[in-house]
Amino acid sequence: MTQKLGKQIRGKTYQIIVHLARILGQAVADYQPDHQQNPGRDRSHWWQEIKEWLRQIRDMGWSEKQLLRELPKGVRPSKRKT
Repeated sequence: MTQKLGKQIRGKTYQIIVHLARILGQAVADYQPDHQQNPGRDRSHWWQEIKEWLRQIRDMGWSEKQLLRELPKGVRPSKRKT
């Protein structure tokens, strides 16, 4: 059960990183923003998704210590090639 939740948290964290890179238009944790047709139009949507993923992570009830132990297992930005 813990492994499944950890995988979910890492997946949501990855999505947060990707969306932050899109919003900012620059690399976040070594992840480059992908090409977007109209980033200005989509920023509000991306921000809503980030807030929802953060809420979902919070609602899992993990402590900060648990999160900090789990995240490095799968969020390895330097491994992604763009």
